[in-house]
Amino acid sequence: MNNMCGLYFLWIICTISSYFGLSNTESTCELNIDNCNYKLTLLPSNENCQSKSRLQSRSKRSEENGYEISDMVDKMSTLESEFEKLENKLVKEMKDLSKRVLRGARRIESLVESVTSKGHEKKKNRCPEGFVSYDDWTDCYMFSTFNTTWYDAREYCTAMGSGLVALGSLKEHFLVSFQIQNNPEIRNAKGWWTSGTYMTKIKKWMWMNTDSPAPINYSKWAVHEPNDQLDTNLQCIMMYKLDGLLWHDQICTDKYNFICEKPVA
Repeated sequence: MNNMCGLYFLWIICTISSYFGLSNTESTCELNIDNCNYKLTLLPSNENCQSKSRLQSRSKRSEENGYEISDMVDKMSTLESEFEKLENKLVKEMKDLSKRVLRGARRIESLVESVTSKGHEKKKNRCPEGFVSYDDWTDCYMFSTFNTTWYDAREYCTAMGSGLVALGSLKEHFLVSFQIQNNPEIRNAKGWWTSGTYMTKIKKWMWMNTDSPAPINYSKWAVHEPNDQLDTNLQCIMMYKLDGLLWHDQICTDKYNFICEKPVA
């Protein structure tokens, strides 16, 4: 009888424990009566009761996951907002940079146009029409497009306010030669008169580009030139195309193109 009362008491305790959810899917109680151990287990009688505790556990986990997802959504929203701000800032800075670059390019373009315009104006004012010059050079040159005698060439240059060219240095010789060789309108001319002539009275080659003869201190004679010792009629200096525009003495009445020269303005 005492054993039955103990078992009944044990059953009540397990029932109460199961009712208040103190166990999960099953309730087990142990009791010692007269040195005998008794174990009482309460099991749900249907599937709904078995899944109840699982649903509660899943509900709790879902709730926790819901909180985590909500936090992640908030963080993503914050990051998206910050990214949008950075994007807008970058776009604005790129626009500002583009404006600065454009302003700088316009200033450079304006400066180049100004310098170019001044350079053209300066170059234009350096030499009269029909004459050309070179940067930082002291003389202007006119290259004829027709040929004539040395005498007529000298008169023509005088009428143009200039004189037949006097090649006073190696640099001047190459400047004039370069202009001839790179101008398709004149580079095929056979030869070019200079103001050089042989003065029999003093037996010297002189430049006659001005009213006062000047000695020839620099020369660019071709091989075996001058040969005026063999022919006293060869008294004028011309630049000969077939000999690389080196100097030859030639009969002054022959007809060649010519080069006029005058100082820059």
